[in-house]
Amino acid sequence: MVLSVIQLESLRSEAFETQQRWHGTVSVPQARSPIPAGAKLTGDDIEWTELPPAAVPDEPLLLEGQTGYATTDISAGEILLSSRFTEPAQSQVARALPEGTQAVAVPRSATDAPAERGDHLDLWVPGRSQPIATRVTVIHTTEEAITFAAPSSRVSEISDALFAGALRFTLRGPE
Repeated sequence: MVLSVIQLESLRSEAFETQQRWHGTVSVPQARSPIPAGAKLTGDDIEWTELPPAAVPDEPLLLEGQTGYATTDISAGEILLSSRFTEPAQSQVARALPEGTQAVAVPRSATDAPAERGDHLDLWVPGRSQPIATRVTVIHTTEEAITFAAPSSRVSEISDALFAGALRFTLRGPE
């Protein structure tokens, strides 16, 4: 097999780029323990680890000294990305809202679903063959109400069904 100069140079360039990506390490922040959505980030939550550059996500990492509140649940050992934290909001419930969602609170009397924080619900209206929203996340519970993060595009329909007394809930198991 004969390689042209152009092919040889291309292979050499690829080899050099691969070596650069895996050579050396980069210090990255990771979660020392699980961080629940809405929790304030503290220095005790962060540990620094060394990874090869190719193993580091392209997204901006949490900067040393950066603070904020987790927008989603973060697992222990997960690399901490800036996009997973937000500046302080008015309440822990507001901080727990994922982007593109709004909080909807439902009286416990309106549902038989024994939902707790972190559970997922499907929302149904009688007479429809499909739920009006799926896998909405429960972000807060009290004895009186369940608050879930509903897709902003569905809040009007969900509210209408709730006020009409027609909204039904099913609790989803893990997938």
